[in-house]
Amino acid sequence: DASLDALILATPEHVRGWMDARAMLADGARRTTPVTDAESVTAAIAEASAAEPDWTIRPRGRLRPAWTILAVGLLQDVAGLTLRQIGVRLSMSASVASDLSAEHRRILREDDAYASAAASLVRSAIDRCHGPRR
Repeated sequence: DASLDALILATPEHVRGWMDARAMLADGARRTTPVTDAESVTAAIAEASAAEPDWTIRPRGRLRPAWTILAVGLLQDVAGLTLRQIGVRLSMSASVASDLSAEHRRILREDDAYASAAASLVRSAIDRCHGPRR
């Protein structure tokens, strides 16, 4: 599909634009075609989190682990996992995964540093799964 090819070749800035558009979807519609696999998302997050393992964010005044929220959001948005699958993978209930997915979308819209980190992680996961862009 042409849109998948375009995303695979996109720079992190264009990936962020795609993610911003996804965050704005009011109906929670998801892509039917994953752009990367769950293992690539998990590996990209593991590598990035090694440099800053205690990264937290404070959406709506509550201190939250940024890496966990990113994992939930990216596993859903770019790997196409269901909330149940994410819960199993990350040892949480589907309900908690759902709450964190909603947080992910809110934070994407409100926090530039988080959105940029997410876009870089997506780019890294795509490169891991499909090889570096041509």
